[in-house]
Amino acid sequence: MKNPLPALFAATAFLLTASSAHAQANDYPSRPIRLIVPYNAGGAVDIVGRVYAQKLSQMLGQTVVVENRPGGSAMIGIKGVLQAPADGYTLLMSTTTYTTNTIVYKAPGYGLDDFAVVAGLGVSGLLLLQSTTVPANNYAELIAYAKANPKKLNMGTLGGGGITQLLSSRFQHATGIQTTDIPYSGGSAVMQGLLGGVVDIFIDPMPTAIPQLGSNRIKALASTTDGRSPLAPEVPTFKELGVPSMIGGAWFAVHASAKTPQAIIDKLRLQSTEMMKAKDFLDKLTAVKVDPWTTGPESFSRYLNADKLLWEKDAERLGLKGTL
Repeated sequence: MKNPLPALFAATAFLLTASSAHAQANDYPSRPIRLIVPYNAGGAVDIVGRVYAQKLSQMLGQTVVVENRPGGSAMIGIKGVLQAPADGYTLLMSTTTYTTNTIVYKAPGYGLDDFAVVAGLGVSGLLLLQSTTVPANNYAELIAYAKANPKKLNMGTLGGGGITQLLSSRFQHATGIQTTDIPYSGGSAVMQGLLGGVVDIFIDPMPTAIPQLGSNRIKALASTTDGRSPLAPEVPTFKELGVPSMIGGAWFAVHASAKTPQAIIDKLRLQSTEMMKAKDFLDKLTAVKVDPWTTGPESFSRYLNADKLLWEKDAERLGLKGTL
């Protein structure tokens, strides 16, 4: 007869571990939570992070402190979360760079499997902007003009393997057009070039693009959102225009270390699901040009997996995969 003691000890250990995890979740949070934002204060990621922190603090009855740790293409802040105890008291405010870093950098210092999504907050799509100096009134006319005049159009781009560079490459590949790319060090400089007629076309995130649409010097021709964005409902999507690969944008999410007890991750996910039902929270996201993600953290995780495949193809096309 086999000795029953080892199995009994294993079962007891399992029950004690499960009991401990549930106790942790019941007590969580018993002290302030830190939300690491790997960017400077005042930017889009920081603003969305503070909106989330304020609401989470209200719902949990515990302070959520935003800590800005910029630098290294967000990698300093991201790795800082991994170096902290995996107890749910240090969370990461993340955006698309979190994914693209793992594609274009040789050694980003983290992998996507190191984290778990606890809140998918929303997506801010990008708009294809055109200077009114270009003789085209809509998307179809722009593509026709570009094909008839290879490399005549100047396209503003940003380097560093960021989403504007990757999407610009995807756009040209998907439509078969050729442009003369003009590299800039920042989005605001490109926008000035577009407004001044130096840049003909530019793919820009909605938060910075939409405020410029009142100008008679630029027009929005297409959006990278899956469906028409309520932020720019008059702008057709690339999907509508027959370019389904041109989907994506700057997404906003909150991650925790994947080693965090599952009961705590589940509690944070439940809070985020409830958060997305609160009108005051949704209104604040919309006010900063973010389309709220209302279908839950699990569906957001699936979205991130599909999104990563598109960025990988872009990086491979540009020869950027694992090169930085």
